[in-house]
Amino acid sequence: MAETSSLSSSKSDEEKEEMLDRLLTRLALCDDSNLQALLFKLLPYTISSLSSHSSAVRNKVLEILSHVNKRVKHQPEIGLPLSELWTIYSEANSAPMVRNFCILYVEMAMDRADRKDKENLSPMLLLGVSRLPHQHQEIILRLVAKVIGDCHASGMNGEIAAKYGLINDSQDRNVFIEFCLHTILYQQSSQRECPPGLSIAQTHRVTARQSLKSEILLTRKLGILNVIEAMELAPELVYPLYVTASIDCQEPVVKRGEELLKKKAAGANLDDSVLINRLFLLFNGTATSHNVGPESRVTPASPALKGKLMSIFCRSITAANSFPSTLQCIFGCIYGSDTTSRLKQLGMEFTVWVFKHSIIDQLKLMGPVILSGILKSLDTASSLESDATHRDSKSFAYQAIGLLAQRMPQLFRDTTDMAVRLFDALKVESQYFRLSIQEATNSLATAYKGAPSTVLKDLETLLLKNSQEEQSEVRFCAIRWATSLFELQHCPSRYICMLGASDIKLDIREIAFEGLFPGKDDGPNMSKTQELDYPKLGDMLDYILSQQPNLSESAEMREQKLQFPSKTYLVIIEFLLKCFESELERNDSIKGSSQFRSSVEALCLLLEHAMAYEGSVELHAKASNALIAIGSCMPELVASRYAHKVSWLKQLLSHIDLDTREAAARLLGIASSVLPRAASSALISEIIASISGILKLRFEVQHGALCALGYVTADCMSRKPAIPEALFQTTLKLLVDVVNSETATLASVAVQALGHIGLIVALPSLIIDSSSVDILVLLQERLRKLLKGDDTKAIQKIIISIGHICVKETSSMRLNIALDLIFSLSRSKVEDILFAAGEALSFLWGGVPVTADLILKTNFSLSMASKFLMGDVSLSLSKHSPIEMNEANEAIQQMLPEIQEAFSHLLGEQNELTQELASQGMSVVYEIGDASMKGNLVNALVNTLTGSGKKKRAIKLVEDSEVFQEGVIGEGLSGGKLSTYKELCNVANEMGQPDLIYKFMDLANYQTSLNSKRGAAFGFSKIAKQAGDALKPHLRSLIPRLVRYQYDPDKNVQDAMSHIWKSLVEDSKKTIDEHLELIIDDLLIQCGSRLWRTREASCLALADIIMGRKFDQVGKHLRKLWPAAFRAMDDIKETVRNSGDKLCRALTSLTVRLSDVALTDVSDASQAMDLVLPLLLTEGILSKVDSIRKASIEVVMKLAKGAGIAIRSHLSDLVCCMLESLSSLEDQGLNYVELHAANAGIQTEKLESLRISIAKGSPMWETLDLCIKVVDAGSLDQLVPRLGQLVRSGVGLNTRVGVANFITLLVQEVGVEIKPYTSKLLRLLFPVVKDEKSAASKRAFADACAVLLKHSVVSQAEKLIDDTAALHIAILPVIFISRFNDDKYVSGLFEELWEEHTSSERVALQLYLAEIVSLICESIATSSWASKKKSAQAISKLSEVLGESLASYYNVLLQSLMKEIPGRLWEGKDALLYSITALSVSCHKAVSTDDPDTLNEVLRVVSAACTKKAKKYREAALSCLEQVVKAFGNQEFFNEVFPLLYNMYNASTLSNSGKATLAGNDTKAEEDQIEQVPVPHDKILDCMTACIHVANIKDTLEQRKNLMHVLTTALSSGFPWTVKISALSMIKELCSSLHKVLGDSEETSAHANIISLVQELFHSVAPQVVECISTIKVGQVHVTASECLLLIIQLYGDIRSIHCINVQFEGMLLHLYELEKNGEAKSLLKKCMDALENLKLECSR
Repeated sequence: MAETSSLSSSKSDEEKEEMLDRLLTRLALCDDSNLQALLFKLLPYTISSLSSHSSAVRNKVLEILSHVNKRVKHQPEIGLPLSELWTIYSEANSAPMVRNFCILYVEMAMDRADRKDKENLSPMLLLGVSRLPHQHQEIILRLVAKVIGDCHASGMNGEIAAKYGLINDSQDRNVFIEFCLHTILYQQSSQRECPPGLSIAQTHRVTARQSLKSEILLTRKLGILNVIEAMELAPELVYPLYVTASIDCQEPVVKRGEELLKKKAAGANLDDSVLINRLFLLFNGTATSHNVGPESRVTPASPALKGKLMSIFCRSITAANSFPSTLQCIFGCIYGSDTTSRLKQLGMEFTVWVFKHSIIDQLKLMGPVILSGILKSLDTASSLESDATHRDSKSFAYQAIGLLAQRMPQLFRDTTDMAVRLFDALKVESQYFRLSIQEATNSLATAYKGAPSTVLKDLETLLLKNSQEEQSEVRFCAIRWATSLFELQHCPSRYICMLGASDIKLDIREIAFEGLFPGKDDGPNMSKTQELDYPKLGDMLDYILSQQPNLSESAEMREQKLQFPSKTYLVIIEFLLKCFESELERNDSIKGSSQFRSSVEALCLLLEHAMAYEGSVELHAKASNALIAIGSCMPELVASRYAHKVSWLKQLLSHIDLDTREAAARLLGIASSVLPRAASSALISEIIASISGILKLRFEVQHGALCALGYVTADCMSRKPAIPEALFQTTLKLLVDVVNSETATLASVAVQALGHIGLIVALPSLIIDSSSVDILVLLQERLRKLLKGDDTKAIQKIIISIGHICVKETSSMRLNIALDLIFSLSRSKVEDILFAAGEALSFLWGGVPVTADLILKTNFSLSMASKFLMGDVSLSLSKHSPIEMNEANEAIQQMLPEIQEAFSHLLGEQNELTQELASQGMSVVYEIGDASMKGNLVNALVNTLTGSGKKKRAIKLVEDSEVFQEGVIGEGLSGGKLSTYKELCNVANEMGQPDLIYKFMDLANYQTSLNSKRGAAFGFSKIAKQAGDALKPHLRSLIPRLVRYQYDPDKNVQDAMSHIWKSLVEDSKKTIDEHLELIIDDLLIQCGSRLWRTREASCLALADIIMGRKFDQVGKHLRKLWPAAFRAMDDIKETVRNSGDKLCRALTSLTVRLSDVALTDVSDASQAMDLVLPLLLTEGILSKVDSIRKASIEVVMKLAKGAGIAIRSHLSDLVCCMLESLSSLEDQGLNYVELHAANAGIQTEKLESLRISIAKGSPMWETLDLCIKVVDAGSLDQLVPRLGQLVRSGVGLNTRVGVANFITLLVQEVGVEIKPYTSKLLRLLFPVVKDEKSAASKRAFADACAVLLKHSVVSQAEKLIDDTAALHIAILPVIFISRFNDDKYVSGLFEELWEEHTSSERVALQLYLAEIVSLICESIATSSWASKKKSAQAISKLSEVLGESLASYYNVLLQSLMKEIPGRLWEGKDALLYSITALSVSCHKAVSTDDPDTLNEVLRVVSAACTKKAKKYREAALSCLEQVVKAFGNQEFFNEVFPLLYNMYNASTLSNSGKATLAGNDTKAEEDQIEQVPVPHDKILDCMTACIHVANIKDTLEQRKNLMHVLTTALSSGFPWTVKISALSMIKELCSSLHKVLGDSEETSAHANIISLVQELFHSVAPQVVECISTIKVGQVHVTASECLLLIIQLYGDIRSIHCINVQFEGMLLHLYELEKNGEAKSLLKKCMDALENLKLECSR
């Protein structure tokens, strides 16, 4: 059209005007049929002429365009030159007027263009759309949107999608996307001027000021979504559009929007500022902006869209920092006029997000405003708002306050208002909110750090008050604030913690303890106390006393009331002791300070208050021991204080608690140190008197007195002068008597008292009957007996006391007695007793750095904890061991080998403590030994660890020697335990297998070896630090074993070996790298060990070691690693199998990485593939172990995915293995189901489809897909022969279908490169297609043949096509006829087959018509009714599809059908009638022309069928008769058919009414012949109508009387409205025939009869028609009746012989017109009334 434009521009204005004039003339003379062709030439030139400046030219153009508009306005089928007009519009030099008219006619042409043209042009319209004028831009965008809705709602093809992808200009793209977004936002609404999210201008832009129907909207939106998806735009660009679509009111749009949102926009960057600003604009709109015009103000989004957007904002950090949009969004959600409870909840949730993620500068702007809004919402929240969303909103509000407190503490710290508010809320809010409020309250605590002192003071009061509230959450927060807001030295907060420490809630108690004793649960740490800054003792006590002033009163009577609960007292005491100790540690000289001493006095008074009677036993023990602790630091103060309170202490000696009694006794001893000698002696005498009295005292009294006697006597003996000798002797005798006469418990206390005295002085001999007797000699037997008792605590006391007695002893006899008593416990298994014996030996041996005062005046005990023995060697044993103290002694040096051997033997003990202590001993031996000793010790330990050491020490087994621990190997036959040597021998004899004892011993030795290894590890870790270079020669043998032992199933062995490893190796990774070969080789060997724990440890170690290794490190081991993993996965022990699985997973990861060409060099990847893949295919996938098979398949699939081209050399093996595995690895249950499918009622084909679909979803098929992608021409040489072999010999449905599908995909992938192999493959595949039994397999192989055929040589292709065609000739006719089987399932299957094998149904039927007709004739002649019916339906289908093309076979088919019509009726025989009708309709010309007799025969057969009695058959016959009469259109049919129909109608009417016939006696005989079966009158009337349609007017007039009878009876009230519809149709047809005759000037002879008939219709029938309108309420009847009435009136008016008219029904007609609701009927009634008026006017003239 550029030529047209240039042509018009090159002519002068006069020439243009002349040319346009000629065009106008042509246009005027052109008829409508040729108008389109003319317009395609005329319009472009005419519109281009508008560029002329001549007014004459322009006027002529406008005249032409006006004419065009009038011509085409009401003829939408006339097309306009769309592309030519757009070309003119797009020209750069086009005048504005030309463009204006072009765009108008483009819009008009688009509506008239065909689909293809519109689809192709629409993308072009968008090119440069951003540079168009605004109005033109709107028109173009609406045109494109309309085309998109019309053409792309259900999808779009790739060619059109590619055209949309050509829109590269960002501005064009943005304009289009914006318009699409506005279209998606648009919703139908009668209530608002513009939908939410749009402005009025945007709405008009989308709709062109015309409301869009919902159907149009739906298609446009779906089309837009499809187009946008096809354009492949950035996710950020299309994200708003998809989000908007996902909340649309139309379900299809929502589904599509959600799908695209997940599929295409899931990766959108929600922190893109442009995207977030677009979303905020969508959310907030611009309605509140004053600088925007009213029509341009965008309304906020709908609540549904707002909800969706809020969930997006809560995932965007940029959204949290987009002030002021963020603020506007939050307030819109919380206070907006159209907000919902859900939006309020989301608004609060977004507030939390903003407070968490906004930068501080933004938060400073928004925080205060949002906080005020939150508080306002909380204040106005109704208690009735109890639904979930309101509750969530409130929870988020509190959460937001907490977050804001963390980010902007300055908003809160100046007042306590927020703290008070939250604590009050915790009290009054429901349980649902308390957790949120509690979290917010805890967060708020940090805001008050650094607050003004006045605020902190108010907070102290607030917290103290709330710490005692009823609600546990309030108390928790108060304690939490006290611990987090204030430091440890803050006394008021610690007091609050003390109160909380006795709370009934565990969490409150825990946090209170944490506030009082930070880090207490972290374990003992000596530096912890020094680091913690406890408050001063005086300050803490002053605060406690200020809260409880009663504590300052005297407490000697013990009857006072406790000021705190016992549990609170316990914590107070412990904390005050910490303060006391901390203050002394900071400054020990403070002891002399009067202020400090006063504080300690107050502390003692508080402890005395705690000793009140109502206190708990635990409290009394704690308080009394606290006094001891104070006394150990300040003995003078305590002694002087309690010297005056001896009577108070004596009360406590009879306390029910043992610890309290002992503490009171110790305090009494301390207090006695400042008593005068006489007072002390009197006290001792009093105690002796109480014990030796006549009355038997309570145990507690005796116990307390004995304890006190020991402490007081010991203290008195330490002074000069001591107590009198006689009193001393009395004391000792009393104690000896108690030992000899009392129970073990009291005896042990008496011995303890003797020990305490022995710490001060050596016990003198007792003077008994003037002879002296040594106390130990006197008590030896009694003590021995006591030591053999069961009272462990008593034995401990006695043993330690013996040690104490020997401290000052010098007599060898006494020492030997003591040693003998101590060593009598050497076989004891009780650790506490053994520790006590060790402690006694330490005191006996001497050199223990413990003073008598430490034991007597403190709670110290050497064996209380294992620190002394388990600590560092250099700090404990090395200092205090008797061995080291005498290391210079040559005897000790000579005994070192034996000592070492003894320690080595103890390493094999089962008791871990024994092993640890033995290892400590070996460390000492190593330290003090010479070089030779050190070397021997290192060698012995290495041999033990590596298992190569020889057993040196012979062990003699006696009857009670314990071989196993109890329960290790179960119970004996009689139910007894099996542990000792004697018990094992008895079991072996009872079982008749004496040699079984050797197996027991083997197990015992193995157990001992394990214990020895663990023990050696204890010792080795100590020695390794000292041995240094001496161990280097052994590293080669040690390291592999140590690595394995670190994965031992026994946790103790793991820990011990890990300890060695850390001691021995500085850099673990470097060491393993250096010895990697040795480690892997050793572990591979040990994977096959006979010991399960070794196998398990080896697998676990290998799994860890190989991770992350390179090919050059592990490549040589890959071939051994996989079999080792497979062997472990099939192990007999479950734990080994689990370790094998772990090794397999590690190997999988390693192998996949090494074989991945993206992560490893191609050469290394190929080598790794060559090593592993054959192994997996042969040993892995073919394994009988299910777990190994699955793991192998998974690895192979991953290898194929990552190996790339490195897998090509293995393709043939891999593909064949995978194809065979499709069947071999199939679930065997499916094979069983297939065998029994018939019995279970399961269809075989469905089952096969299920099996194939399962196989296609398997890892094997996924691997095959990966293989296809890397096939090249070189791979085909090996692959194709293997595939051919599988085609011939493959077994199993999945394998065979898999081979066929693989060949199909392979050919599609390689294309022409398959050509050399097509001949061979086709020769293999085609016979398989014919012979295959399974339908699925047959189909798959046929598909493979089809794709191969494209690349085969011509001759072979022709041969294959001929062979296939021969199959089709035999098969397709059968398939066609079988489509009409009665069984729907069977017919469905054949329908599928027909669709698969025919591309065009008409073409296929024409191609195989002769064969199909022949088969139909054979089938219809059979005796099977089903076959007859099926054949008849096939004939009907042939007639429908082929039409006149069936003419050459109509005779054969008609004859076959008419032969079957006579005879009995059977179910489905009506199909024969329908097929005759179908043939008559499709071949009526041929039948009428070739053989008129056939025509009459057809009519006779069908007419005869109408008289049958079967209702369904008769109805079918009548329907067929109607169609036959219409099809042939023979005038003679009327005379033949109408009388029969009339008789049928009349007889049926008479049978219904029971009245005499009106037709006379001459018809009676014929009526009797017709079966009296109800006939559908509407069917008979329809046939009559057809007869009238084809009849000659003379024949019709001859039946005038009968016609009028039929019409008047049919319109009477006795018939349903459906019959009346048929009668009305008959009237319309009759009127039409009469009207034609009246208009025909040649037919004048019948005019008189016609006039008579018309008058009868007008006067008789018309009133009945009006009556039908009046009585029947069906709209269809009203319309049809009105049409009939109008035709009758018009026909009556056409009769020229009218002189006057008297219309009886005129008044009724007017009444019906007024009542009529149907618009069409009302219009027709109005025309009827007008026609009657015209008739009256003509009559009046």
